[in-house]
Amino acid sequence: MATTYELIASNTVSQANVSSIVFNPITQSYNDLIIISSTRNSSNDVQDFVCYVNGSAGTGSRQILAWYNNAPSGYSDSNYPSVGVAQGSAATSGYWSTTKSHIANYSQSSYGKNSLTDSMAIDTTNTYTYLLAGAMNNNITAAVTSLTFYAPSSSNTFAIGSKIDI
Repeated sequence: MATTYELIASNTVSQANVSSIVFNPITQSYNDLIIISSTRNSSNDVQDFVCYVNGSAGTGSRQILAWYNNAPSGYSDSNYPSVGVAQGSAATSGYWSTTKSHIANYSQSSYGKNSLTDSMAIDTTNTYTYLLAGAMNNNITAAVTSLTFYAPSSSNTFAIGSKIDI
Protein backbone atom coordinates (compact mmCIF):
# COMPACT_ATOMS: atom_id res chain seq x y z
CA MET A 1 0.00 0.00 0.00
CA ALA A 2 1.25 3.42 -0.91
CA THR A 3 2.18 5.66 2.00
CA THR A 4 2.01 8.77 -0.18
CA TYR A 5 0.16 9.71 -3.33
CA GLU A 6 1.59 11.63 -6.27
CA LEU A 7 -0.65 13.68 -8.56
CA ILE A 8 -0.30 12.36 -12.11
CA ALA A 9 -2.79 14.70 -13.80
CA SER A 10 -5.68 17.01 -12.97
CA ASN A 11 -8.52 18.35 -15.08
CA THR A 12 -10.90 21.12 -13.96
CA VAL A 13 -13.80 22.07 -16.24
CA SER A 14 -13.46 25.78 -17.08
CA GLN A 15 -16.22 26.25 -19.67
CA ALA A 16 -19.85 25.25 -20.16
CA ASN A 17 -21.03 22.21 -22.17
CA VAL A 18 -18.05 19.92 -21.52
CA SER A 19 -19.32 16.41 -22.25
CA SER A 20 -16.16 14.47 -21.42
CA ILE A 21 -12.99 14.66 -19.38
CA VAL A 22 -10.01 12.86 -20.91
CA PHE A 23 -6.67 11.77 -19.48
CA ASN A 24 -4.29 10.69 -22.24
CA PRO A 25 -1.60 9.51 -21.96
CA ILE A 26 -1.39 8.19 -18.41
CA THR A 27 2.11 7.54 -17.12
CA GLN A 28 2.94 3.88 -16.52
CA SER A 29 5.33 4.63 -13.62
CA TYR A 30 3.06 3.35 -10.85
CA ASN A 31 1.17 0.19 -9.91
CA ASP A 32 -2.22 1.44 -8.69
CA LEU A 33 -4.27 4.38 -9.95
CA ILE A 34 -6.41 6.47 -7.60
CA ILE A 35 -9.05 8.75 -9.13
CA ILE A 36 -10.61 11.53 -7.05
CA SER A 37 -13.47 13.65 -8.41
CA SER A 38 -15.65 16.52 -7.30
CA THR A 39 -18.40 17.01 -9.88
CA ARG A 40 -21.69 18.64 -10.78
CA ASN A 41 -23.64 18.17 -13.99
CA SER A 42 -25.92 20.27 -16.20
CA SER A 43 -29.02 18.21 -15.38
CA ASN A 44 -31.28 19.17 -12.48
CA ASP A 45 -30.86 15.67 -11.04
CA VAL A 46 -27.97 13.62 -9.73
CA GLN A 47 -26.61 11.64 -12.71
CA ASP A 48 -24.23 8.71 -13.02
CA PHE A 49 -21.10 9.12 -15.10
CA VAL A 50 -19.11 6.45 -16.91
CA CYS A 51 -15.49 5.79 -17.78
CA TYR A 52 -13.97 4.24 -20.90
CA VAL A 53 -10.47 2.82 -20.80
CA ASN A 54 -8.00 3.20 -23.69
CA GLY A 55 -10.48 4.92 -25.98
CA SER A 56 -13.97 6.37 -26.05
CA ALA A 57 -17.45 5.01 -26.55
CA GLY A 58 -17.94 3.45 -29.96
CA THR A 59 -14.26 2.87 -30.69
CA GLY A 60 -14.09 -0.71 -29.47
CA SER A 61 -12.57 0.41 -26.19
CA ARG A 62 -12.99 -1.52 -22.97
CA GLN A 63 -15.15 -0.16 -20.20
CA ILE A 64 -14.53 -0.34 -16.51
CA LEU A 65 -17.75 -1.98 -15.40
CA ALA A 66 -19.19 -1.02 -12.07
CA TRP A 67 -22.64 -1.50 -10.64
CA TYR A 68 -24.58 -1.13 -7.43
CA ASN A 69 -27.72 -2.58 -5.87
CA ASN A 70 -31.21 -1.30 -6.75
CA ALA A 71 -30.35 -0.53 -10.37
CA PRO A 72 -32.97 1.38 -12.36
CA SER A 73 -35.33 -0.86 -14.30
CA GLY A 74 -33.83 -2.02 -17.60
CA TYR A 75 -30.22 -1.35 -16.72
CA SER A 76 -27.50 -3.94 -16.26
CA ASP A 77 -23.77 -3.88 -15.75
CA SER A 78 -23.20 -4.52 -19.45
CA ASN A 79 -25.06 -1.45 -20.75
CA TYR A 80 -24.68 1.03 -17.92
CA PRO A 81 -21.13 1.03 -16.54
CA SER A 82 -21.45 3.70 -13.86
CA VAL A 83 -18.26 4.74 -12.10
CA GLY A 84 -19.72 7.49 -9.96
CA VAL A 85 -22.34 10.17 -9.62
CA ALA A 86 -22.32 13.87 -10.56
CA GLN A 87 -24.25 16.32 -8.42
CA GLY A 88 -27.28 17.88 -10.17
CA SER A 89 -27.21 21.59 -10.97
CA ALA A 90 -30.49 22.13 -9.08
CA ALA A 91 -28.85 21.06 -5.82
CA THR A 92 -28.00 23.64 -3.21
CA SER A 93 -25.16 25.90 -4.31
CA GLY A 94 -21.82 24.65 -3.09
CA TYR A 95 -22.78 20.96 -3.01
CA TRP A 96 -20.59 18.76 -5.18
CA SER A 97 -20.57 14.99 -5.51
CA THR A 98 -17.40 13.21 -4.42
CA THR A 99 -16.02 10.01 -5.89
CA LYS A 100 -12.89 7.99 -5.17
CA SER A 101 -11.88 5.08 -7.41
CA HIS A 102 -8.97 2.66 -7.22
CA ILE A 103 -7.78 0.69 -10.25
CA ALA A 104 -5.38 -2.01 -9.13
CA ASN A 105 -2.40 -2.96 -11.31
CA TYR A 106 -3.33 -0.35 -13.94
CA SER A 107 0.15 -0.26 -15.49
CA GLN A 108 0.62 -4.03 -15.68
CA SER A 109 -0.09 -5.90 -18.89
CA SER A 110 -0.25 -9.38 -17.38
CA TYR A 111 -3.28 -8.94 -15.09
CA GLY A 112 -6.98 -8.29 -15.59
CA LYS A 113 -8.05 -4.90 -14.22
CA ASN A 114 -10.60 -4.30 -11.49
CA SER A 115 -11.86 -1.20 -9.75
CA LEU A 116 -13.39 -0.22 -6.43
CA THR A 117 -15.29 3.07 -6.12
CA ASP A 118 -17.22 4.95 -3.48
CA SER A 119 -19.35 7.89 -4.54
CA MET A 120 -21.76 10.29 -2.82
CA ALA A 121 -24.11 13.09 -3.88
CA ILE A 122 -26.84 15.11 -2.14
CA ASP A 123 -29.77 16.85 -3.79
CA THR A 124 -32.48 18.92 -2.11
CA THR A 125 -34.21 15.86 -0.62
CA ASN A 126 -31.97 12.77 -0.96
CA THR A 127 -28.49 11.50 -0.28
CA TYR A 128 -27.05 9.06 -2.83
CA THR A 129 -24.23 6.78 -1.73
CA TYR A 130 -22.72 4.09 -3.93
CA LEU A 131 -20.10 1.43 -3.44
CA LEU A 132 -19.14 0.11 -6.86
CA ALA A 133 -16.93 -2.84 -7.76
CA GLY A 134 -16.05 -3.69 -11.32
CA ALA A 135 -13.82 -5.42 -13.80
CA MET A 136 -12.72 -4.46 -17.28
CA ASN A 137 -14.74 -6.10 -20.09
CA ASN A 138 -13.54 -9.51 -21.21
CA ASN A 139 -10.85 -9.51 -18.52
CA ILE A 140 -8.56 -7.54 -20.84
CA THR A 141 -5.01 -7.33 -19.49
CA ALA A 142 -3.72 -4.30 -21.42
CA ALA A 143 -2.22 -1.50 -19.34
CA VAL A 144 -4.51 1.49 -18.76
CA THR A 145 -3.05 4.30 -20.90
CA SER A 146 -6.08 6.61 -21.12
CA LEU A 147 -9.36 7.31 -19.32
CA THR A 148 -12.41 9.11 -20.75
CA PHE A 149 -15.16 10.16 -18.30
CA TYR A 150 -18.57 11.25 -19.56
CA ALA A 151 -22.24 11.37 -18.65
CA PRO A 152 -24.32 8.64 -20.33
CA SER A 153 -26.95 11.13 -21.52
CA SER A 154 -25.95 13.20 -24.56
CA SER A 155 -27.90 16.17 -23.17
CA ASN A 156 -25.92 16.17 -19.93
CA THR A 157 -22.52 17.81 -19.41
CA PHE A 158 -20.05 18.41 -16.60
CA ALA A 159 -20.60 21.76 -14.86
CA ILE A 160 -17.93 24.45 -14.67
CA GLY A 161 -15.65 23.72 -11.70
CA SER A 162 -16.01 19.92 -11.90
CA LYS A 163 -12.63 18.38 -11.20
CA ILE A 164 -11.04 14.96 -11.63
CA ASP A 165 -7.54 14.13 -10.35
CA ILE A 166 -5.57 10.97 -11.03
